[in-house]
Amino acid sequence: IRQTSAELIDTLSSVVQSRLNPGDPLLAVPTLAELFPILRRRSAVYDTYCLYPASEPEQRRMLRSIDEERVRLALVRDDPVDDREDLRFSRTHPLVWSYLNAEFEKLEPPGLPPDLHVLYRKPTKV
Repeated sequence: IRQTSAELIDTLSSVVQSRLNPGDPLLAVPTLAELFPILRRRSAVYDTYCLYPASEPEQRRMLRSIDEERVRLALVRDDPVDDREDLRFSRTHPLVWSYLNAEFEKLEPPGLPPDLHVLYRKPTKV
């Protein structure tokens, strides 16, 4: 792989290891499914390659999974897929995007491309 890709994987691996416990699920969407085996994580949602507009019921299912799995870390690439602005995650999944931005804090590890968002929710006390 290219050096820049290796550096990105190293950065994301460091974030995942420092913020999650072993076995915690990860939300990595819409075109980041290759990270699950690399980071040794399972997806918190069924739709791991969610490129096209989701209906409100589909988005609500995704939000239920995020809550049920107690997702604490989300990696979201919000770029125009195939140069199509309408295929940005923020446009295909607006309810999920709004929820993540309201409930999670944005982390800014060095070296990330501007369209890759790392969102973190502190664990709740039980």
